[in-house]
Amino acid sequence: SLQSVSTILRQGETLAQQRLIRVLTHELMNSLTPIISLSDTLADNIALGNGRNINDEEMGTALAAISNRAKGLMEFVQRYRMLSGIAPPVISAVKVQELITNMQQLVKPQMNEGCKVSFNICCADAVIGIDRTQIEQVLLNLLKNALETEATQVDVTAALSDDERWLIVSVTDNGGGFPQEAAENLFTPFFTTKPSGQGIGLAVCRQIVSNHGGLVGAECTEDGNGARFTLRLPMPEV
Repeated sequence: SLQSVSTILRQGETLAQQRLIRVLTHELMNSLTPIISLSDTLADNIALGNGRNINDEEMGTALAAISNRAKGLMEFVQRYRMLSGIAPPVISAVKVQELITNMQQLVKPQMNEGCKVSFNICCADAVIGIDRTQIEQVLLNLLKNALETEATQVDVTAALSDDERWLIVSVTDNGGGFPQEAAENLFTPFFTTKPSGQGIGLAVCRQIVSNHGGLVGAECTEDGNGARFTLRLPMPEV
C-alpha cells in the first residue's frame, strides 16, 4: 500500500529529530567536558593554597580556555535558536517562470569563471502558492552550495510531477558529490562537510520547505561525479 505524504513527512521529521539530538549531544559534550575538567583542576589547586602545582600564568591560561569554550557554546546555542525562529510562511500566488528567472538574476554575481549555469523551466505558466521570500532563500542556498564546489556545470530544472500535484526543482552539479555516509546528515543542523561551514544553511532550507508541506533531499548523481538537490513543493489543489 502507498504511504501518504503526511506519514512520510512525519517519519522524516522523527529521524531528523533523532539525528539532531545526536549532534546536539555530541557538540554539548565536546564543550562541557574540557570546561568541567579545567574547572575541577583549578578548584583542586586553589584548595591546595600555597602548595598548588600550577602558577598564576597557567591558571590565567586555563581560565581563558574556559571562557573561550563557554563563548563557543553560547554561539552554538544562538545558531540553534535561528532554526526555531523561522517565521511561518506567508503564502501568495507566484508564477514559476518569475521565481526561476529571478533566481537566475540573483545568482549571477556569485557565478564563478569556468562554471556554466543553465536554467530549464518546463512549466513556465504554472502558478504555485508559496512564501516567495523564503523559497527564494532555499533556492539561493542550494545554488550557492553548488557554486562553492569545483563544478564546471550547474543545471537548474523546474517541472511538474506526472500528476501535476508537485513542483519539482532540481539543482545538479558536477562538483564531485559528497561521501555516501554524509547523505543522511546533510540537512541535520550543525552537520557540515565544509571546513569552515556551520551546518545551518541546509537545515534552514529543510525547515522552510517542511513548513510549506514540501520535501527536500540530496543524492549523488548517477556517475558519482556530482550532487543533485531536489525540492518538491505542493501545487494548489484545483
